[in-house]
Amino acid sequence: MRTKTAKQFLMIEGLPILWRTLRRFQQAVPDAPITLVLHESLFDEFRNLESHHGPSGATHLVKGGAERFHSVLAGLTSLPDEGLVAIHDAVRPFPSIDLIRTAFDTAATHGSAIPSIPLKDSIRKISSSGSDSVSV
Repeated sequence: MRTKTAKQFLMIEGLPILWRTLRRFQQAVPDAPITLVLHESLFDEFRNLESHHGPSGATHLVKGGAERFHSVLAGLTSLPDEGLVAIHDAVRPFPSIDLIRTAFDTAATHGSAIPSIPLKDSIRKISSSGSDSVSV
């Protein structure tokens, strides 16, 4: 990807990817608070996008760390001691509502859950003009 825009702020049909992701979670678990962990250098851009596109859905904003592990830890330590937690990569905006709900229900019943979807095989064809994905 050759852009200076952070991936979570790239637009899909007029909305940042992050907004689409957070709205999926809001639809699936409407009463759940959403803690958003971002690198501090992205806070201003995030706030600018909120002023232009409306609320993102995040209820708390937490400063992330140098690596994903540090960001996850920062998010976790900002939360209450008890409750269900979902950790999601914000640039994967289209989990189904059912997948999210099933993950929460499973975690509530069994203590944890790792949602997954079936793998789709693909082949990448490289040519002098670039790379194309070919479905199998």
